[in-house]
Amino acid sequence: MLGLTLFVSPVAAQVFDSGPSDSALFDTVINIPSDMNVDIPRSIGGDGFTTQINVSEGIALPAVEINSGVEVNIIGGYSGIGRSAFSGSEINMSAGQIGTCFRSHGVVNITGGTIGQNFRSESGSVTNISGGSTSNIFRAFAGSEVTISGGSLHRRQFGAEAGSDVELIGGEFQLNGEAYNGSTLTLGAGDIFSGTLADGSTFIFSSISSSIVEDVKLTSVVLPTLGQSPIVVSTPNPNLPSGLRPGQVMTLQDGGELGVNFHVVDATLNIEGGSLGDDASVIGGVANITGGSVGDDFGAFGDSVVNIGGGSVGRSLFASSGSVVNISGGSLGNSFFAGSDSVVNISGGSLDHSFSVGIGSEVNISGGSVGAFSRTGGLGSVFNISGGSVGDFFLAFPDSVLNISGGTIGTLEAAESSRVNLFGSDFILDGVPLDDSLAINNAFTIVDRDVTLSGLLEDGSAFSFDLNSVPVGDFFSDNDLFHSDATLTVTLVASNGLLGDVNLDGVVDFFDIAPFIAILADQTFQFEADIDGDQDVDFFDIAPFIAILAGQG
Repeated sequence: MLGLTLFVSPVAAQVFDSGPSDSALFDTVINIPSDMNVDIPRSIGGDGFTTQINVSEGIALPAVEINSGVEVNIIGGYSGIGRSAFSGSEINMSAGQIGTCFRSHGVVNITGGTIGQNFRSESGSVTNISGGSTSNIFRAFAGSEVTISGGSLHRRQFGAEAGSDVELIGGEFQLNGEAYNGSTLTLGAGDIFSGTLADGSTFIFSSISSSIVEDVKLTSVVLPTLGQSPIVVSTPNPNLPSGLRPGQVMTLQDGGELGVNFHVVDATLNIEGGSLGDDASVIGGVANITGGSVGDDFGAFGDSVVNIGGGSVGRSLFASSGSVVNISGGSLGNSFFAGSDSVVNISGGSLDHSFSVGIGSEVNISGGSVGAFSRTGGLGSVFNISGGSVGDFFLAFPDSVLNISGGTIGTLEAAESSRVNLFGSDFILDGVPLDDSLAINNAFTIVDRDVTLSGLLEDGSAFSFDLNSVPVGDFFSDNDLFHSDATLTVTLVASNGLLGDVNLDGVVDFFDIAPFIAILADQTFQFEADIDGDQDVDFFDIAPFIAILAGQG
């Protein structure tokens, strides 16, 4: 049995218009308060009568099929509509949430709350969004009508398909960082489109994030006055639009909370504490993260700069073409992708596994720690490691360049046509020292495979790679793998050590004599013993070595 309030009266007119209607106009009214256990049928309406369903805070409406003649008003709680709402139905949401995988053939009005993942506006439907927030995968299909004037919009997989009638109402529209004054827009490959909705909330759509924008209407209106004073957020749920507009500066402090889909457009966001929700992004602006927490799926677009010196950033950080990410501290979750032509500088902090980069990107690691399953990009990608630590299963993709001059790295896998360059000294190949046959700063190509290459990197870190040839399909094994068509070079660099300090204890004294004589006798090379700098330790180094010793007295 349904727990419901029943009105039996003639219905003067069908009143499905811009929002909740007077309950007295419906044949049946189902109120779902938080203290009732209501059994709801799997299908409601379509019987020639009108029904109103009101969902309150704290109640979950199960997955139901909404047919013609039904109005659903969601003012809190969770609605697991999750199936379909057909022509002649209306859904009004001001709070709460519509469940995932919802298909609308009727009318949906959103002024607040959250639209769940995979919302589909089907042919013949009408969707009006003036508030609330969308989730990943919002699709407007051919024959549908969608009007968006406010709310926070998820940037990933927003789809205005060909043949749909989608209208964005707002202003400050930009295409690839330049002002856009057109009345319609279709996103091309690599395009990034941003703007401000009528309520002052910002948005970012990009084909890079799998957004589809086909012939979307753009309607310019007078936007809310843009305040230029710095904004400080130290309390939860501030009464602010979802995002920052051009020129604005905001500081998030302890106790402050910003919601999902927060987009920074040509503005500055300082995160010193508090929390920023999932799916935030920045384009053309700056995000400085020194504390607090940032949710999953943070994106950097266009000419943006993200500086991470503390705090925590969730999984799936993304940096697109032209963006710069500087990491000197803090912690990042797994899955960081630096897109084509981006720049990433890592000097500290910790990054969990799965760090990958795109074509033409540049990565510089001088400190910090990067977890397992990292990889370079393709053609034109350059990955420089001069310090810090990189975990196992590092993969150099085809046509990329990997330069290693310091730090530590786990198992290394070099694919066909990749190039790996090692900079240092004391190179030993298959037990044979190489330094005596190398010229300083001249790259020497190692063609041998199935042998071991070891030595000291430029920063003094020891390395050892087993140059196993690569069986087809055997990447991400527990061993170092170097394809026979990968290029591997070693470059002898001049040591920055102290001349005469042959025992490497930081001073030149009596205790350096014995190791100096040993190097002379063995005819090996060490920078600290090559006093005359002729790239050879021999008889001509004895006199200057004695002079250095005498000068220490």
